[in-house]
Amino acid sequence: MVALVPALASGIVPVFAFGVAMLAGMAIYERVF
Repeated sequence: MVALVPALASGIVPVFAFGVAMLAGMAIYERVF
């Protein structure tokens, strides 16, 4: 279970970054269209 912590941490950072980028993209998309 402890071995999963680094994998989970390294796995959640790209997902979080992708979510932020997606929200920013949607905001820009709504502003343009």
